Amino acid sequence: MKYLVTVGGETLRVEIAKENGAYRVRTDHGEFLVDARDLYRREILSLLIDGVPHDVLLTHEPGKPGVFHILVHGWATTARVQDEIWAQASEARAAQAAEVEEITAPMPGLVVAVRASAGAEIAAGEPVAIVEAMKMQNEITTESGGRVEEVRVEMGQTVESGQVLVVIRRTEAAS
Repeated sequence: MKYLVTVGGETLRVEIAKENGAYRVRTDHGEFLVDARDLYRREILSLLIDGVPHDVLLTHEPGKPGVFHILVHGWATTARVQDEIWAQASEARAAQAAEVEEITAPMPGLVVAVRASAGAEIAAGEPVAIVEAMKMQNEITTESGGRVEEVRVEMGQTVESGQVLVVIRRTEAAS
């Protein structure tokens, strides 16, 4: 199995393979033979790393999958562990999200004007729609510039809070 492990701001590639009842662990800092024994519910571990014993307290961060608190020899740290394939997929999603801005309705209301049109170039801060809520007209603007990829509403349409109104593909020149 291959993982990305982040500890103290440093991310390491870690590969773990079973070997004769133990584990061969390869990292960016070297290769180790690790024998692991669970002493208590996978929270207290006894590790023999290249023949040197280590008792480790390991706890999961509630509500944060892959985040662990580690205590070994009086040294405490937090580690984030991700499967390498999952990490690559997360990076790809983040990169795609950075390229696209979804402009949403800040509150429920009625679309009284649509200022954006698909394919048009738009500058940061430009209005894309006007939504009326509680007899107040709210101008909805972009955070960044780019090309309007999609207009998902039309004048006279009722929208919910958080509903996507317009999708902008950010461009180098416009951002």
